[in-house]
Amino acid sequence: SRLAVSALISVKGYHIPSVDIWSCTEEHNMDSTHFLSWLDSTCATLRGEKERIAISLDNATWHNKLTEESTIPKRSSTKGKIQKWLQDRKINFPQKFVKARLLQLVCTNCPPKEYMSDRIAKKYAVEIIRLPKLHCSLNPIELSWNNLKQFVRDQNTTFRQNDVK
Repeated sequence: SRLAVSALISVKGYHIPSVDIWSCTEEHNMDSTHFLSWLDSTCATLRGEKERIAISLDNATWHNKLTEESTIPKRSSTKGKIQKWLQDRKINFPQKFVKARLLQLVCTNCPPKEYMSDRIAKKYAVEIIRLPKLHCSLNPIELSWNNLKQFVRDQNTTFRQNDVK
């Protein structure tokens, strides 16, 4: 079992009310459900404290969960599922179309991407700034995480999770 941490950082340091520490396995340390729940409660807390709020997010998969309306079928989807998606959007197609042609239609009629995290942020008038892919050096929290992990390693003498928390 491991500990995982979510937190906001500003020029003043860690935003203590946003710190979330939980136990997890090595394979399952974060998912979009946990992240979105944390984001919602953190945005609500921030809205009561600050006037202008912007949160930068990297490209972790849990930051980029699409809304139901902007999720499209993938190549791994069944032909029936792709046909249903097209029919639900009243997009006409010949029944004899093969899966590849149906996917071309999906791509042509694909809705704009809308992320769940953007919806939550909008609810609280919080601006989301998305970092470019593979540019973790632009994310100031990366350096801070490294410093925090080193501090915990140096201070951890009991190796008990409750003491680390």
